[in-house]
Amino acid sequence: MGMLLGALDIGTQTTSLLAGEYDGEGLTVIGRTATETHGVRKGFIRDIDAVTAGIRKVRDDMDRRFGIDLAEVTAAISCFGLSVAVRSGQTLLMPGHAIDQDNVDAAEENAQSVESEDSTNKILQRFRQKYEVNGQPVGTPLGMTGSELVANILEISVPRTALDALTSAIHHAGLRLVDPAFSGFAAAEAVLDAKARNDGALVLDFGDGTIDYIAICNNVVAAAGNLAVGGSH
Repeated sequence: MGMLLGALDIGTQTTSLLAGEYDGEGLTVIGRTATETHGVRKGFIRDIDAVTAGIRKVRDDMDRRFGIDLAEVTAAISCFGLSVAVRSGQTLLMPGHAIDQDNVDAAEENAQSVESEDSTNKILQRFRQKYEVNGQPVGTPLGMTGSELVANILEISVPRTALDALTSAIHHAGLRLVDPAFSGFAAAEAVLDAKARNDGALVLDFGDGTIDYIAICNNVVAAAGNLAVGGSH
């Protein structure tokens, strides 16, 4: 038996739970349950008890119908107030030294913002964008020489209260939250093939209360965000 994975999506209208088995090469869906969502508006949890009850219901249905008792899940997050920022970091290079992975890691680390405990937002995901060597954009800087390497990182952040409420609801339902992801990125992972990622694509994920979007070109996340309109409008 492969690795058991659980994925939870709490939408304004529907709460869905998916179970999959990963064998090292591919993922096979082995169970799916869904129920009506209560207590959510535009991606924000307004009633933790109501959301917890919905999560518990799909968890119990998964066990009863498919014999799958999940202990932890990842979750897709969509909420109005999500913010996106592109940040740059640089590192100086030794003369004549070919850029290695340590140089790339240093530039990327310098690009990442530092979260404070009292910050109102929580970084959800980071995506590598472009690199520059001596001011010239490059796809892969490894092996090149120069005096300065710059890395650009796209950061997606969500209101800390939204993530805390989601974590709490999942915990109260008897599950543990691991590796939450922006739902627009999750949608892109599901529908785009390698050609679309390279040629360029804009993915719109229509929910009942919000729309998530993400643009990917040359295998790089170029833009992402959330609109406070959906199918109910």
